[in-house]
Amino acid sequence: MRIIPALITAVIGFLQAGHVHGIAEKACLQKAERALKNKSYDQVILNCTKAIEANPNSEKAYAWRGYAYVEKRLYNQAVADCTRAIQLKPIDTEAYNSRAIAYLKRGAVDRAISDLTTVIRLKPDLAKAYNNRAGAYILKHQYDRAMSDCNRAIAIEPRFSAAYTTRGAIYYDTRIYDHAISDATKAIELDPKNAVAYASRGAAYLQKGLTSQAISDCTKAIKLNPNFAGAYVNRATANMDDSRYDQAITDCRSAIRIDPTYTPAYATLKKLVAKKRSFAIKKPSGS
Repeated sequence: MRIIPALITAVIGFLQAGHVHGIAEKACLQKAERALKNKSYDQVILNCTKAIEANPNSEKAYAWRGYAYVEKRLYNQAVADCTRAIQLKPIDTEAYNSRAIAYLKRGAVDRAISDLTTVIRLKPDLAKAYNNRAGAYILKHQYDRAMSDCNRAIAIEPRFSAAYTTRGAIYYDTRIYDHAISDATKAIELDPKNAVAYASRGAAYLQKGLTSQAISDCTKAIKLNPNFAGAYVNRATANMDDSRYDQAITDCRSAIRIDPTYTPAYATLKKLVAKKRSFAIKKPSGS
């Protein structure tokens, strides 16, 4: 007869433990949410990890930690966490979107397109998903599909700065530089803190031989985002075209310091060193 009270005690103990875990998970997720808003991604990872320790099936913790891993460029961890979040909640569009970005960074473009297509199926009016898929189509040089997605994103959200930035990238890749400049300018009007739009417009100016405008835009992009490796390389290219080799080399080295895997920085630096050496040889003595 004593088995029943013992069983009841065990059940009560289990329920109490679960309640404590639920409180712990909620507290950690609240801290993680605040960290997300502040872009404190190390804190997001720390608090989401604690939430998962409290509740191994915390879908939100996996999704948020996956997003933080993307921002920290830890793409394998991001894919693993987002995959777990999707297993726990198959309609989690944010987890699909974050995993798509991680796939893109890993070069798995088709997987990224698949995830973003799932997001669009689940949320047909989510402008961000169309814009992100457009970026993936650009990487595959499928410009018609990319343009269609950008136009759809803009139709859904006419003041979506990022969509104009992406459409400008399509025009840039297809060498329609005036349109690229126009769309980048529109993106900047909608969001003056859009560093990518400044860098993109700078690249288009450079293609038109407008080096001073290119340098100005790239400098603005760097001020807005000091860790924007691509903006440093674009500015380095503009400085190289104006024979300002030392400034250009400094910019390339800054890009490499920010992102040691960014291959355009190495290629531009190699070209710069060769051009500087050739310039020094050709330069008349005493000048």
